[in-house]
Amino acid sequence: MYVTVKMLWLGLAVALVNVAAAVELVRDGQPMAQIVVAQEALPQVRTAAGELQYYLEKMSGALLPIVHQPGSEFAYHVYV
Repeated sequence: MYVTVKMLWLGLAVALVNVAAAVELVRDGQPMAQIVVAQEALPQVRTAAGELQYYLEKMSGALLPIVHQPGSEFAYHVYV
C-alpha cells in the first residue's frame, strides 16, 4: 500500500511538471516579475527572498524587486 501511494504521488508530480507553463522572470536584462514576501514573514523567509533576488541578479543582471503586496506592474509574481 505504501509503495502504491508513493508511486501515485510521484506520477502526480511528474504530470504537474509537464503541465507547468514557462514563466519569464527576466527578459533582456529587465525584470518581468517581482518577489512577494508577507509583511509578517519570518526572518528566514526574508533571507530566502533576498538570496533569491541576489542570485537571479547574478544570473541575469536584473534586480527583481521584493514587495509585500503583488502589484499590477509585473505579469509574474514569485511568492516566498
